[in-house]
Amino acid sequence: MGDMFKQFLASVREHDPGPLVRQVLRGLAAMALFLLALILYAPALGDSRFIFGTDTVSHDYIMHFYAWEKSIGEAGEVPLWNPYLFSGFPMIASAAICPFYPSQWLYLVLPFNTGFTLQYVLAVLVGGIGAAWWMRTVGHRRSIAFWAGILYMVSGHFLTLTHAGHLQKMIALGWTPVALGATIQLVRLGKTGVRHSSRYKAAALLGLALAMQMLASHPQIFYATAAACVLQLVGMALAAVPWRRLLPSARPADAVKPAKGLRPVGRAIAMSLLALVVCSVISAVQLFPTWEMSSLSNRADGVSFTEAVETSYPPLELLEYAIPSVFGDSVRESAVPYFGKWGERIVSDYIGLPVLFLALTGLFGSKRRYRYFLLILLLVGVLVGLGRYTPVYWLLYHAMPGFDNFRSPGTFMFLANCALVGLAAFGLDYLVSLAGTVNDEGWGSSFSESGETETAKPSAFAKYRGETPAYGNHTPDADETQPFRTDAITTSDNDTPPQNPSIDYDYSYEPDDPGYGYSYEPPQGQASSNFTWDTENRPWLGRPAMLIFIAAVAVAALAGAIIALAENWDVDLKIATDAELLGYHKYSSVAGAAVAIMATLFAILLLRLRTWIGGVAIALIAVAFPIYHNYHYLKFEPLMPYMAHLTRQPDLLSLSKSGAPQPIRLLEENQLKNEQMLYKVGSATGYHPIVAANYANAMDTLVAGSDEFGALFFINHARTFGDQPPAAGNWLPGSEHSTSGRQSTIWKRAYPTPYSRDEAELVKVDTDDLSLTSATLRDIAMTSLAAPAPEGQNPPAQPYVARVSEYDVRRHNLYEGNQMAEALLQRWSPHEIRLRTRAAVREQGQRALLPLSEPYFPGWMAETSEGVQLPVVPVNGLQRGVVLPAGEHNIRLRYSPYALRLGLFISLVSATVLISFGMGTISRRIIKSQKKVKKVIKRTQAGHPISADGDGPAPNFSS
Repeated sequence: MGDMFKQFLASVREHDPGPLVRQVLRGLAAMALFLLALILYAPALGDSRFIFGTDTVSHDYIMHFYAWEKSIGEAGEVPLWNPYLFSGFPMIASAAICPFYPSQWLYLVLPFNTGFTLQYVLAVLVGGIGAAWWMRTVGHRRSIAFWAGILYMVSGHFLTLTHAGHLQKMIALGWTPVALGATIQLVRLGKTGVRHSSRYKAAALLGLALAMQMLASHPQIFYATAAACVLQLVGMALAAVPWRRLLPSARPADAVKPAKGLRPVGRAIAMSLLALVVCSVISAVQLFPTWEMSSLSNRADGVSFTEAVETSYPPLELLEYAIPSVFGDSVRESAVPYFGKWGERIVSDYIGLPVLFLALTGLFGSKRRYRYFLLILLLVGVLVGLGRYTPVYWLLYHAMPGFDNFRSPGTFMFLANCALVGLAAFGLDYLVSLAGTVNDEGWGSSFSESGETETAKPSAFAKYRGETPAYGNHTPDADETQPFRTDAITTSDNDTPPQNPSIDYDYSYEPDDPGYGYSYEPPQGQASSNFTWDTENRPWLGRPAMLIFIAAVAVAALAGAIIALAENWDVDLKIATDAELLGYHKYSSVAGAAVAIMATLFAILLLRLRTWIGGVAIALIAVAFPIYHNYHYLKFEPLMPYMAHLTRQPDLLSLSKSGAPQPIRLLEENQLKNEQMLYKVGSATGYHPIVAANYANAMDTLVAGSDEFGALFFINHARTFGDQPPAAGNWLPGSEHSTSGRQSTIWKRAYPTPYSRDEAELVKVDTDDLSLTSATLRDIAMTSLAAPAPEGQNPPAQPYVARVSEYDVRRHNLYEGNQMAEALLQRWSPHEIRLRTRAAVREQGQRALLPLSEPYFPGWMAETSEGVQLPVVPVNGLQRGVVLPAGEHNIRLRYSPYALRLGLFISLVSATVLISFGMGTISRRIIKSQKKVKKVIKRTQAGHPISADGDGPAPNFSS
């Protein structure tokens, strides 16, 4: 039985599976990864529990619930503008939600909680499939690629982001391996010179991967991924150039013209530009609004360097890659809270000692050139992630365009995570291939001391020595440096590949390139005389040295585990002090690391004794540790209490039903709260990092919760916890309620501030810079806070001062001084405001200005009931003003940004084109598969055995 199984494996190695078999294998692998993702998040797929995350409960869940349930579901409106945070801000442009990412559309057909959970499931699935495909493009066998996909899915800087509640970051990170794999395809097909649609498909795939990251509304991940792809593309393209043959000293027979030698670089650049075009047109609906917002947001001039490096990755935190929760963690109900120097650490970068061992093995054992790129990617990710602890971040902050907009250096550690997964795949492939050359007598015994091969063993080492193996009945010539197919398909001088309809073109391998390596094994009995075992330079690989080394490490690990166990033996966790808990945690970490080391050594011994058993063992051990630890960061909380907290707050509910004039805005004691928007109650602040720059400047100048700031934006209510009124202003007590065990009080302003600034005083400013000083802003706000003076006692309050740029005054025929304009608010909703206005002018042709207590942002338009468009201009640099004609009119204001409309049109057109091409490709493949299946059925009915590719006789597996 064992001999038959070995012969079966040998036959599989010798026969390339047909396209139908490959498709079935891909489908089964994808289904397995999907089931793994479902199992990870299964508790939250129903309506009893939801996925807990620190940002989930305070941001993502609320934002998505408002967008898809309250706005789209109930009002039938896409939430372009959110009036309930920051007195109003563009919701899509500020990356608060990502409604155009395809998985978001599940909210339309599924219960909200299930749809929210599936966002995580699909993000993890895309990451797993993408990582597996990336490793296939590198040249790994299917089993290694599948293992790498699982490892990426459960790796620390991916899966544990769930506890942080960073959904959009996980969605974007899922596409990073796809982008890296597509970049490899771009360079590879450019090197072969194939005039084939596959080159354009690779460019389209790279563009699609980057576009998905933009549609996920995470520009920082997009930026870092694009930079990594550029680094990879440039390095591989330059490595593909035959520099020696371009030198004047080259032999005439070997000399290559510069135009031909540099052709791979030109093709790579051209295809990368095409990929950027594809990315731009697909993601235009999100890219254009984000681009517009970037110049008008609080990050328009970049964040300060101090703020940018505030969350730098402490160097000691790198121990987390090897030892889980070495400094504690911030997971809820953890016995030992985080005590490191990274503030509130809510993620873990743990990947495990077995994986790190495999990564080191791949780095120093493998001979594939691609490992150098992975090493560079690892170093870049770590050095950038360390932030202020190295000068690298300072250089990038001042030199790289757009880099100063990011404020989380630790986010760039995802590059290191990708690199470690790739290197670990190289290490596993190397160990399995190494074990394949070892017979039952021990390591290296198949080779003599002189370095010559004694016996013919199936060797996978040809790729490590850069040899040129034979493929089928064809041996590549010396000049044929980049065959793009494993069965001897070559290109001619005119770059036109041979067209053979019976051959399925597969561009996933570069067998002749030691940078990618293909698992090649020569036929039995054929010696590989060119291969030598360098026992002098690698004495540690000899049998005695290897056994002594393994034994020494095993003894040290066992001793560490025994000591750690002894220290924790008599600790009672129920009555332990904080110091005892901390000590228990440290010794537990040591014990866990020792167990990981011993498990790895055990797998190595199995690999030596039984190749395939050892390979499976080390693969399972390597993923078992990150699964066990990182699943600790997936917490599922009861859904009903959380939804009751969001939707049953009596104080906000009473305020929304109080009949107060719209909009209802609240000075919130806790400035980082978002749930009030679910009651259609706005606030001056909220939990979101991106807001309009003019509004952010006003918040910094006047303090967001101050009475003066509230007066600028029609904020006539306040909420405090307790019976004390807000610190400043005249407030009258309103309703009192008990919220979350605390007494809350709603207060009303004694003298409400006006919504429309009737009869404002227009002041022309000879510059477009309308930024106001603190004193000027305070003076303008105080005019709204002044109480109406009783007749005959005090002078009336000063009119509202409206500073408008000279350009707007001249363009719209406004007049200076008192504006004879007033308005009555008739209807107010998130995307539409209706006013009844009356205005008078001094001279014919002039217009009057009506300032509103609404924040200004481009995209707001106004028109009369007769369809006449009215200009909307900035007043005081931060408020919205409507230019009115003389007379009485019904005015309608609506938010319809041009950037979004243009982006939506471009995205729809590009999506239609790509879907059309994709459906055509799929239909052709279906027809081809149907023909293959019919052919197999006919040959089977005729009594002819069928091989793996559907043609010819099947291999004989009998002994």
